[in-house]
Amino acid sequence: MSSTVDLSAAKEKMLSHQLRAWGVQNPRVLEVIRKVPKEIFLNKDICPLAYSDTGLDIGNNQFSLAPKIVGRILEAVNIGTRDDILEIGTGSGYLSALAAELGFHITSLDIHKNFVEKTRVALSSLRLSNFHLLQSDIFEYIKEKNKVFDVIILTGSIPAMIPDILELLNFNGRLFAIIGHKPAMNACLWSKGSCGAIIKTNLFETVVEPLENYPVKEKFLL
Repeated sequence: MSSTVDLSAAKEKMLSHQLRAWGVQNPRVLEVIRKVPKEIFLNKDICPLAYSDTGLDIGNNQFSLAPKIVGRILEAVNIGTRDDILEIGTGSGYLSALAAELGFHITSLDIHKNFVEKTRVALSSLRLSNFHLLQSDIFEYIKEKNKVFDVIILTGSIPAMIPDILELLNFNGRLFAIIGHKPAMNACLWSKGSCGAIIKTNLFETVVEPLENYPVKEKFLL
């Protein structure tokens, strides 16, 4: 049996045993996860583990998100075809690709140059062009505040939400972030209404690596 067949079977098992079992039901989300080959975003030595139920070492002391968390993120933010997306923490680039497939355009930030470069190559190999990748710190990017986004996804955890990040959210926008400290963190969704009111919803408990360069004395919201 070839490795391609093995990965195909592993992906189908992931879809049924990890994603659907964890409440991921959106047909567009399931279809795009079936379509995009996660293995092209990973080093060859860990490709056989691409669809396993765990985060994977992607270098720079960083780990990818487990597939079921990726699925729940996309289920929660419900990316539409006209949505402009901001991803904070490019990482392997896999979530970037899924979001680009679902939405109108994605801007993705990461402080690691090699993550940005590898993701650019991978997205281009998928014939995607609706992306803008930046080697940047979100806390520097915030200072510009020159646009807003319909969907914002933080891929690393933060102790608490920073108001300046919420200000990047468009009316009727959705923001996903994982809040707290090890060993107890909560995945949360902030939804901004047409009048600007923001509602926070707790989604599930998990533990992921912290967002790098988080300012210790930054103002925050619970």
